[in-house]
Amino acid sequence: MQILFEKDYATITYEADLKLLTLSWKRFVSSQEYRIAFSAVLKSIEEKRIPLFLADTRKQGIISPTDRKWLESEMIPPALKVGLKYVATLLNKDIFKKYYLSKIKEHSENSGMSAFEMFDDYDKARAWLLSKNTL
Repeated sequence: MQILFEKDYATITYEADLKLLTLSWKRFVSSQEYRIAFSAVLKSIEEKRIPLFLADTRKQGIISPTDRKWLESEMIPPALKVGLKYVATLLNKDIFKKYYLSKIKEHSENSGMSAFEMFDDYDKARAWLLSKNTL
């Protein structure tokens, strides 16, 4: 496993043999931190043509509608264009987080993503993603 991005608020790791990129949020994040981390995710997907992405949002905090729309318009289309196919997200029981992720799921799948699923268990999320790895 290779660490591609490490800050006090997020870590991005890459497992080349599995073509899996993981973003783990460590705490509530500001709008700027959110955008910096997702820009690093997109850069990694573009450089390495990564089809599988796991996002652990359990510690991320509430994300504004403005930042969600930015993610949908500025990050998802170029990621899909270079090969992102499957996304698994880990979430807690927060109703706002579920709504936020539901909107991203709907947008992603309408934009051509193969599948976007939500989980409350890391091992299940990872297993689901790896079952999609046909490389």
